[in-house]
Amino acid sequence: MALDLAHTRPHLDKGKIPKDALDQFARRLRASIKSMAQVEVNGSSAITFMGDARFVPLAESTVDLIVTSPPYANAIDYMRAHKFSLVWFKEPIKELSELRAKYIGSERIGNAQESILPTRPMRIINQLADRDPKKGRILKKYLVEMESALAEMYRVLKPDCAAIVVVGPSKMRGLDVQTHYCLADIAGDVGFEVVDIAKRLLDRNKRMMPARFGKKSDSMIEQRIHEEYVIGLFKPGSTDRVIL
Repeated sequence: MALDLAHTRPHLDKGKIPKDALDQFARRLRASIKSMAQVEVNGSSAITFMGDARFVPLAESTVDLIVTSPPYANAIDYMRAHKFSLVWFKEPIKELSELRAKYIGSERIGNAQESILPTRPMRIINQLADRDPKKGRILKKYLVEMESALAEMYRVLKPDCAAIVVVGPSKMRGLDVQTHYCLADIAGDVGFEVVDIAKRLLDRNKRMMPARFGKKSDSMIEQRIHEEYVIGLFKPGSTDRVIL
């Protein structure tokens, strides 16, 4: 009976007529399978597999193109959006908290891996830590984990191929943490060439996370998710290539 279960806190819609979950799942699964069947390149068809972006189960230099939208830093509570589906798929409720800690972008700091990040990300982390030490640690954890994901993207991508990363802006304690610039700097550090960063404005009434209800415009989510950034990355191959 939730108004918008995936995107907001569950607000009851008492007039809502729930749809059958199994029927809806089967319908969407069939649509996804049909769409995947149409993706074919040089005789190879699309496949899906479950994994972790920080530990991709693929061999080195086997991917022709990467298009991805990683988690946003501190912008969305992903576990809150996922937990009902996870429970429906028999994930034990008592293990959800432990699973949350494994999410990239989670506020559960845990045992964050140490890493030396580029100058700009470290400067922003330190600026945030001056305002709120815990938030500074959360941001560093996010960027260190994204460094692992970007390094894996670089590893599995073929030379002379591209990766497209779409990410939204984030504010923490009133500070614009410039996620797109930070990720671009980190990508450059792991070996990518940063081709460009483009801004894309979002239709505020059609965006996926979250949809707008009513005319409330002063919420934090309304203030920060109205644009996204497209980062173009390239894995260089030959050393004699000229870039204009």
